Amino acid sequence: PEMAALLTCWATSSVDSPSCAQTVQALTECMRRAPKSSKHTNTINYHLARLGKFL
Repeated sequence: PEMAALLTCWATSSVDSPSCAQTVQALTECMRRAPKSSKHTNTINYHLARLGKFL
């Protein structure tokens, strides 16, 4: 909802409009609070072990 609100604010006024500052702050806080995605584990060792069986 914050991104949609920001785009709506930008559409109704200019991108540099000070009236959109609160919406920008809300989007920034929302993005800061978003859960971090877990690191993807590197699967190269798994694939090398499988390949080693065929060599």
